[in-house]
Amino acid sequence: MHWPLGMVPDSTRSPRRSLSWAISYWPLKQLPRLPRHTVVPVTGPGRELRATRDAAMPVDIASSHALQGSTEMNSSPEALRAALDGLWRSAQESSDGILSGAITAGQRALEEWQQAVASLRHHEEVRSLAASTELRARDRLNSVLELLTKLSGHSEMIGPSADRSQRSQSASTSRPWPGLAVRMLGNFELDFDGQPVRDWHGKRAVSIMQFLLSNRRHGVCRETLIDAIWSEIPADRGRRRLHQGIYDLRGTLRAADPGRTHIICVDGSYRLDPTIKIWVDVEEFDRLVSAAADSQANNHLDEAFEFCRAAKRLYRADFLSDATGLDWATAERHRLRTRYIVLCNQLATLHAARGEPRCAIAVLERVLAKDPWNEDSARIMMQCYVEMGQLSLALRVFKSCEGALERELGVRPAAETLKLYRRILAEPGSAVTSAAHRPQSRPPRAAVPAAAAPGH
Repeated sequence: MHWPLGMVPDSTRSPRRSLSWAISYWPLKQLPRLPRHTVVPVTGPGRELRATRDAAMPVDIASSHALQGSTEMNSSPEALRAALDGLWRSAQESSDGILSGAITAGQRALEEWQQAVASLRHHEEVRSLAASTELRARDRLNSVLELLTKLSGHSEMIGPSADRSQRSQSASTSRPWPGLAVRMLGNFELDFDGQPVRDWHGKRAVSIMQFLLSNRRHGVCRETLIDAIWSEIPADRGRRRLHQGIYDLRGTLRAADPGRTHIICVDGSYRLDPTIKIWVDVEEFDRLVSAAADSQANNHLDEAFEFCRAAKRLYRADFLSDATGLDWATAERHRLRTRYIVLCNQLATLHAARGEPRCAIAVLERVLAKDPWNEDSARIMMQCYVEMGQLSLALRVFKSCEGALERELGVRPAAETLKLYRRILAEPGSAVTSAAHRPQSRPPRAAVPAAAAPGH
């Protein structure tokens, strides 16, 4: 075989260009067939080598910053080596020295490419190791800070000269700091420095972001993400959706906050970049609820009251109320709902202790509207109505709770609830108001007396 004029490879060509040129000159039917997807242009006399990312380097290398901006060949080294071997055999059969020289240049380029890949892989491993070390150090630091927080009294690291009223005010007025703010109690909302993110690149990006935020203290492996979001589809389709979703999510976050890598992959697990300052309403809610319980246990009732009010303001609605179809969110939604009910009962009790029974009732109405069988809330509301002298309303609350328990759970009220009910029935003035609530047989109808005669 003779090379066209001007197409003979020379030493001035880069190894990669020589390899591309040598392969593109040979008929494509002699090259190995590779899977579909990516089209990689190859210089030469009007030919293209079609390759795929599926047969390329590992995802963690292919997606690194060093390769993202390049036009690297995505075919595997084994496929290229097989192609060069086929060309070499043809060159030997035809005794074509020029072709043999070009193939030798291609082999050198292939070796250099493999060395570059190995170097990139080594640097990626070093970076991953450094990232893992940094994450472990950060977790240890957080543990120490939490311990110091508990020892100092509360989770806000305020100076020792600050009194309890200052800490309560700080807790009750806490706001998202500059950076990434996330709200998942209610509809999902996310903003950077106060600017909401609205242009999401597909629903997959939203679902992945929600799951990563819910597990942001540790990395999430690919299999866990796929099983949580796309458990109903085959694994291979789930992997494709995950890769596309991660790509869309990175694009969404980069558009909202340029110049930063928000999603990182460490040891095969995805997570948010720990250097980003993030405020999450769920974490703040948990912190305030725990602080309120600690304050009340230490008999700091005013402080507990402020913590309760701050936590209640954060709970706009149930966890991810706009994504009720996510199975993985069900357990977290139930956990937070339970904590919210306990919080409301605590806040109502504090309102009642402050002489504010109407405020306590207003807090509990929201709980009983959705969970009418909650006996703790019902008992507190019954006691508030008794304090206000409205015994009939107290008995009505009992009947509503009793009916819900029977209808939804098939059980009777607890002994404590029945005891309170009987005590209300025994209250002075409850005989008339409770007549409609106490089961009794209908008395016989009295005879109508005859009309008196005139003059008597």
